[in-house]
Amino acid sequence: MAETKPRKGLPSILGFAMTGFLRSALASSVWMIASSVPAQVVSSTNETLANITTAGDQYNYLWSVRTVAVQPDGGQIVVWIDANGLDGSGYGIFGQRFDTSGTKVGPVFQVNTTASGDQNSPSIAVAPDGTFIVAWDNGQDVFGQRFAQDASRIGPETRLNTTLSGNQRYGELAYYRDGNLLVGYVDGNQTVLQRYDRELRALGAEVRV
Repeated sequence: MAETKPRKGLPSILGFAMTGFLRSALASSVWMIASSVPAQVVSSTNETLANITTAGDQYNYLWSVRTVAVQPDGGQIVVWIDANGLDGSGYGIFGQRFDTSGTKVGPVFQVNTTASGDQNSPSIAVAPDGTFIVAWDNGQDVFGQRFAQDASRIGPETRLNTTLSGNQRYGELAYYRDGNLLVGYVDGNQTVLQRYDRELRALGAEVRV
């Protein structure tokens, strides 16, 4: 079965206890909405533009369901695709941190180091210790970059797929309670899973499901 290119412009939403909800409404710009009312959808005027560059498109794909993450202190991180060559070549992945009130913390940060070609399909996950990782693909391979809580880089970007033949795309991330990481991605029409330790060292072999 041929892959279908995903649509852009739909929201990414993440619910969480006690601090309410946040949403990145993704079209020509990325917006974050924070509310102190948990477990219900409410109208809110507390909108914050996440991206600084507004020319062209800043967005996420339909299935980029984990483009918003919550840190242990209640702060939030939003990641998105810039389609205007802001990273120096084609599409790039960028992010912005927010505090619990939805106020920006620090500047927009670039996720990918390698800028050649297009970087797509970002996904983010926060570890129990507050560090976080962002994954993306370049159309052939899935990469990940770890960050400290303040969005400073931890080590270099790392290719997360072991299989090199074909195209590995659309990475998704989830942390275990012990800090180990589970990465999933699509290889053709198969889903592949790979476990990593806290330093992004592979644990065992890839599993096809």
